[in-house]
Amino acid sequence: MGRNDALRAARLRVGWRTVEQAAIKLTEHGQRVLDDRQFTVSARTWRRWEGERPGWPSEETAIVIHDALGRWPEDLGFTTPLGWIRPEHHEEADVKRRAFMSVTAAALVAGPMAPQHVDPALITYFQQQLEGHYRADMFLGPHDLIGTVSAQYQLIDKLVRSAKGETRRGLLRVGAAYAALVGWLYQDAGVLVSSCTISLQAVWLCEPGPGMDRLTAALRDSESESWSRRAAAGRQLAAWAEREEVGPVLERLLLDAHDTAVTQETAQALLERRDLVGLRAVLAALSRAEEWWTADQLDGEVFGYQSWMIADDRTDEFVDQLARLAADQDKGVRDEALRMSRPGKQP
Repeated sequence: MGRNDALRAARLRVGWRTVEQAAIKLTEHGQRVLDDRQFTVSARTWRRWEGERPGWPSEETAIVIHDALGRWPEDLGFTTPLGWIRPEHHEEADVKRRAFMSVTAAALVAGPMAPQHVDPALITYFQQQLEGHYRADMFLGPHDLIGTVSAQYQLIDKLVRSAKGETRRGLLRVGAAYAALVGWLYQDAGVLVSSCTISLQAVWLCEPGPGMDRLTAALRDSESESWSRRAAAGRQLAAWAEREEVGPVLERLLLDAHDTAVTQETAQALLERRDLVGLRAVLAALSRAEEWWTADQLDGEVFGYQSWMIADDRTDEFVDQLARLAADQDKGVRDEALRMSRPGKQP
């Protein structure tokens, strides 16, 4: 009792003697099968899979597990969710990628649009709709929501081009949240085109409100009850990670108690800095994470960062960052840096 013996037996059957080796091998296998260098499975994730409550992997990961071990997750001790259908055919992924690009292209292409009046009440309407989409995702999953959320994302982009002043700024804010949700849904569905998800956030960074600078606005939004506004705040605050008043706020967002989407957006923004400050902030939060799902999310983001640095021929820079953090005054940062530095002990 308390252990997923089916997955453990399958791991040993293919010669993966340890959890760490299994995580590395499945990551390498997934990157080949999916042709996606961003695909990662951490040792912490695999350890959870072999525990009492393994949960359920994403559809993308389920495909990789099946290809590597020859069995689907429901045959390996995972808890099968209601409505799960084995993805026997992969053609759907290409269709989703094309659909994603058609959705996000609207926000990336400039051009004249027929002007129209934009009622400020639409801001509240879209915010309420967004919260409803998030609740629906818990019951329906990404496949049933992608079409609806993407259509609203396109509509917001269209309205932004006609709106003025405070209405435009409000639509940019809610549009940033929709952009993040679209990216999240596609990632959850196994289609990751992350560069498009930040297009509207980038526009919002250029739009400070009257009487309130961007930093003040982001600090305010970090306290919001809306997960999407906290996530957008985390992405924006990453640019000011060196500031004394921002550090504790970023850590709170990285360890967000209510939604790992906030953790993900904040960690990715910090790691996209590609510097010591961003990596240190994420490692510090990882060392303090108490919930396994938060630690798992942060672990995966750090492992993804490592893969990016290696792929960009910046391995020496990454090794130097770990060496410097291994001497950090914070014990948690030191321990995480040393863990990543040990061969065969990567997350």
